[in-house]
Amino acid sequence: MSAYRTYRWWQLPLNERGGGYSEREALLDWRVRQAVDRELTARGYAEDTAGTPEFVVRYSVRVREESTSSFRDYLAYRADGGGKDMGEALMGYAEGTLGLEVVDVATRRIAWRATATAVVEKDPNGKLIDPAVAEMMERFPATRR
Repeated sequence: MSAYRTYRWWQLPLNERGGGYSEREALLDWRVRQAVDRELTARGYAEDTAGTPEFVVRYSVRVREESTSSFRDYLAYRADGGGKDMGEALMGYAEGTLGLEVVDVATRRIAWRATATAVVEKDPNGKLIDPAVAEMMERFPATRR
C-alpha cells in the first residue's frame, strides 16, 4: 500500500448527491471526509478527482446495532474480498460504528479496513469522529515519496 500515491472517495459527498439527506447526515459525511482527508494528506497521499487513483476510500456508519448474518450481507462480504468464513462479520455492528475501507482500483479488492465503535453519537457535533479516525488510521502506511 505504501506504493500508492493517489485516492478518490467512493461516492460524492452527500451535499453534492442531492436527495433527501438531513442536515445531520450531511454534517456527519463532511466530518468523516475531512478527518480521513487530513490523515491521508499527512501520510503523503493526494486526492485525484480527474485521473485514475490507485485506491478509493469508502466509509459506512451503523447507527443502531444490527446483525450481519443475512445472506445479502454474506454476499457483500464475499464481493468485498472476504474469505469463506465470515468470522467477525457475523458478530454484527455495534451502535455508532464507523467503518473505513480502502479498495485497490486495479484489483477491486479491499486493501485495508478499520472500524471504531461508539463513534457516531446522537449529538450531531461529531466530537468523537476526529480522534476515532486518527486512531483507526494509526497503522495506515505513509506513501513512499
